[in-house]
Amino acid sequence: MEESRFDTKTVLENIEAYSKTSFELFKLKTVDKLADILSGIASYSVLLVFILMFFLVGNIAFALWLGELSGKLLYGFLMLTGLYAGILLLFILFRRKWIKEPIANTLIQKLLKD
Repeated sequence: MEESRFDTKTVLENIEAYSKTSFELFKLKTVDKLADILSGIASYSVLLVFILMFFLVGNIAFALWLGELSGKLLYGFLMLTGLYAGILLLFILFRRKWIKEPIANTLIQKLLKD
């Protein structure tokens, strides 16, 4: 009758190699996801700067135009300020639904993708 013997040393070496490989894979996946998230943030930040500059110049021009139509330049800026105050109020009321939840969902999707 043959006895099958396990070489304990070989089994332990295999377990050690497997755990090291698994940990390295985990690190690489984490770095990949982090790089994906950070590169997305960086690209959207650059895009946001250009969009903000476009809207800043456009809003100044629009306020000046409204001021000319109303007779005083100050009124144009006040009308535009009132418009943005209303938009700000909407964002304050719906910030969770419009901002927080979509950003959280996007981050979760990026972190959980394989």
